[in-house]
Amino acid sequence: MHSLTGAGRAILWVAAGLFALSSGLAAAAVTDQPLEGRRVATFGGVSVRGKLVPRVAPIAEMCPEKAPGILAGSTTIFVAPPIATPPAQPLAGDKPKPPVAKRAKLAVPEVLSEEVGLVQVDVQRDRPLYIAVSWGEDGTGEWTKELLEKDDMPGRGWVLVGKLPMRLGESRSARWLYWRQAKAGDSFRLRTRKTVAPIVIVPPAGAADPLGDRSSERFSEDLTQGMLKAKAWYLLQQEKFDELEAMIAQFRNKPARFGTGTTKLHVTYLGLSPFNVRDAEQWKQYLAHVEGWSRAKPASTTPLVVWAEALRGVSVGNAWFGRHMKWAELDGDQRKALLDRSVALCEDARKLDDRDPELYRTLVLLAIPCDWPPERVNEFLRRSAALNPGYLSTFAQAAHYFGLNRGDESSVNCADVARQAVELTKSASGRFAYSIMALESRHYLGDELFKPENFSWETTRQGFIDAEGLLPHSDTRDHEFCRLACIAGDRKTAAELFHKLNGRRVERFDQIWRDKHYYGAWQAWAQPDYLAGEQTKVLVDGHEALDGLCWSADGSRLVTVNRAPQVQVWDPNTGSRLAEQGGLQHVAMSLAISADGRLAATGDLAREVWLYGFDGKPDGQDLGKQPRAVSRVRFSPDGTRLASGNRGGSIWWWDVASGKQIAMWPTAHDQMIRGLDFTPDGTQLVSCGDDHRTRFWDVASGKLLGSLPDSANKLVGLAISPDGKLLALADTRFVTLWRLPGRERIGKLEGDARSVNEMAFSADSTKLACATGALNVIAASDAIVWDVPTQRRLRLLHGHKAAVTGIAFSPDGKQIATASLDMTVRLWNTSN
Repeated sequence: MHSLTGAGRAILWVAAGLFALSSGLAAAAVTDQPLEGRRVATFGGVSVRGKLVPRVAPIAEMCPEKAPGILAGSTTIFVAPPIATPPAQPLAGDKPKPPVAKRAKLAVPEVLSEEVGLVQVDVQRDRPLYIAVSWGEDGTGEWTKELLEKDDMPGRGWVLVGKLPMRLGESRSARWLYWRQAKAGDSFRLRTRKTVAPIVIVPPAGAADPLGDRSSERFSEDLTQGMLKAKAWYLLQQEKFDELEAMIAQFRNKPARFGTGTTKLHVTYLGLSPFNVRDAEQWKQYLAHVEGWSRAKPASTTPLVVWAEALRGVSVGNAWFGRHMKWAELDGDQRKALLDRSVALCEDARKLDDRDPELYRTLVLLAIPCDWPPERVNEFLRRSAALNPGYLSTFAQAAHYFGLNRGDESSVNCADVARQAVELTKSASGRFAYSIMALESRHYLGDELFKPENFSWETTRQGFIDAEGLLPHSDTRDHEFCRLACIAGDRKTAAELFHKLNGRRVERFDQIWRDKHYYGAWQAWAQPDYLAGEQTKVLVDGHEALDGLCWSADGSRLVTVNRAPQVQVWDPNTGSRLAEQGGLQHVAMSLAISADGRLAATGDLAREVWLYGFDGKPDGQDLGKQPRAVSRVRFSPDGTRLASGNRGGSIWWWDVASGKQIAMWPTAHDQMIRGLDFTPDGTQLVSCGDDHRTRFWDVASGKLLGSLPDSANKLVGLAISPDGKLLALADTRFVTLWRLPGRERIGKLEGDARSVNEMAFSADSTKLACATGALNVIAASDAIVWDVPTQRRLRLLHGHKAAVTGIAFSPDGKQIATASLDMTVRLWNTSN
């Protein structure tokens, strides 16, 4: 949940400048002495030599925004790679073609290492230096992570102070920023290749030490945290235990936070963790440093807590360590021995001084692998709350523990524990801790988060309001607050926060919103429901974007599928949820219900077909995996068979009673199947797809009976009327009607009907309803109702704030239900 300020983005552009600068920049180079030839550049007592022309430029010219304070006034020296493909020269006699605007792409040479090779850096006088190293995809999509273990990165003596991933054009890349107090006579090499671009950054005279306490306040938060971790790690490796103890004591006595709410004390402990080690030998060296610290400072709890957390991390994450760091995988007894030693170290620390909040965070983390009872964890949390209610990491980890143990016989309600924190402290910090536990518990409680027996929205809301005094101008706090306001259904608070955020840095908070699309959907939901009067009811309001719905045969139930992904059953009269089936593997692309209303089926992006029954809570049955994502499912009229179409153009058949596959038509279409429906007598199946074709199949034999003329546009769906006399066919522009069984076109429905997602006939076949709207943007969308005999539009159901993804008439024809990505299900009266 780290935020990145404008200064942080500027750093990104520093590292990106090697790719982005044009050759004209060299003409504006700033140097304190002339270039020596065309292959050496010197500035501020630093020379850079390369096979290509080194260039010098002020940092301001390499940043689209103001340079961050700690780099203000710096100068960059870099070697620009050659153009990969020079522009083609027109042949004599060719007419000049007008320029075509295209999205700029990076020009990356195929074999840059052969043309540029090593870059030599020589230091003539003492000064601090930065090296920004750019790395990313190598043009084939392969990552160059192995560069970390090669000489392309700065060597010993450099401190890594930031790792900043970003997107540059269409290529994903990352930037590493290193710092070093260079001495006169230092000489080192950096390798330039097509995925590695070193940039030497020379700060002005008198520039602040980036690891100094004051300078970090002027840097972006991501880099500040990186520097703080680097400083803690450096002091440990150099065994400067007095400085390390002084720094930790300062953060413990005068708690300071970053804008995310994370304390500097916690970040320092993170910097002391063993995740910097890369093999078993380095692990031994790390343990030697920590043990040496403990011997040198026998009265200090800090080395014991660091030691305990390191052993816990290795025990729990041994599979990860073994795979990524070339460690031998430990067996169960070895991992248990590490946990036991970790617990013993924590107990030793408690005897010395039990006021370190990081000690309680480690104890809470130990509770999961050690299988401690909730009462013991609650004891740790109460003590931590009494000592330091502002240490939010402990509360977040405790919420995770209680969430994992929810439902056990000895479980403790996390909300009860959060209330204890408020009662113990009676302070803004305690209420903020309550809010943090609510935020973490949303992963386990979902839309039950603010039920009376769980968390109180009023207390949570007040906790975030109080936190504004602790974390002023915090985007992280506002995004978290806004997300919980949406879950609580507090439109007013959510709307105020969306207005305050104004879409700021949404991509940095995908762990809160999932993605920009969901942020947009919730933002639309928070706006006033300006046309509610045209509806009889908003049945479902919030929590998840919906992808489809169906009525049961008797009209007593509505079945929906959402992007959680879940299949849910609703009472359309009361709006209460009757049943739910979660745990699906992926978002469903299609939903169907059997004629008797007892079964439902979904097809999803995970290539699976699921079957559900509604006698009580629906139990999902996975019918099997197809080669491609399942785009359409339909029950036969008698309910004995289920047909599914997929993105590869094949149709699969299932026996509903046994759940077994009975047939497969591999080449029904050349491309994705968009529409699938049975004739009422069940003898024919009609399909259409991206290949512009509509085909009629004999169900018994699987033979092709005929087809309609190919469409000029891609087909997006079809529906057959209940009386079997009409076929509605939607393409990317219009909806046309065809008479059956003769397959004659009888007309085009009046008005434009772009982006049709679903269609449904009324029971008497006299009306057709279409759900419309683009699925890749959040914008107000409509459902359209036509009078079939006259082919004229009857109504525009206007009120959804995003694409309408599902539509269905009630069996009695009196209502239409619509589902949308705006997270609502709306009921409409057909008589209006």
